[in-house]
Amino acid sequence: MTRPSNSSSIVRDNLKPGQYPFTSGIYPEMYRQRLWTMRQYAGFGSAEESNKRYHYRLEREALAMIAVIDQQGGAVAAIEEGYQEREIARSAYEFQNAMDQGEQVIVGVNRFTIDEPDAASLQAIDTLAVKVQLRRLRRVKAERSDKDIHRALESLKSAAQINDNLLPPILDAVRVYATLGEISDSLRDVFGKYKSK
Repeated sequence: MTRPSNSSSIVRDNLKPGQYPFTSGIYPEMYRQRLWTMRQYAGFGSAEESNKRYHYRLEREALAMIAVIDQQGGAVAAIEEGYQEREIARSAYEFQNAMDQGEQVIVGVNRFTIDEPDAASLQAIDTLAVKVQLRRLRRVKAERSDKDIHRALESLKSAAQINDNLLPPILDAVRVYATLGEISDSLRDVFGKYKSK
């Protein structure tokens, strides 16, 4: 089989099975309905040609998702409607289902496992380190200026209320030793907490 002279032809989405660069597999819908693994990559054109093809397909799929989000009125509207959350859940479900069915191979998880006890140890929290950190936090809070903290957090709330750039007031709050919790609470006072639908 001769290769097409124009290498840019591999970025067209109308390639048929059995045609160079063989990224579609040998059957009409092969690999289009499931995640790819290394065994599908092997032998379908050169690495450079495969990368061009994968970049093209990734770009097309990303643009399709952006178009769907735009049709819903933009990212904020899509978030409010729960679109992104649903898509992430759907994708996770499909991935887990493919793994459970053996269609998606994860070496050491659902294939090629060994029957030995898991040697992974859980992280132990050093209670002494926790006590030291809490002591340091109490010392910082005792030594900082409550007046400066109050002024910085009020400035942050004001910026949030008028949709101004939040980075400068956040940095000002950090410089006077406001904690992450205090900064977050100030923003929560303005924006509230996110609640999924």
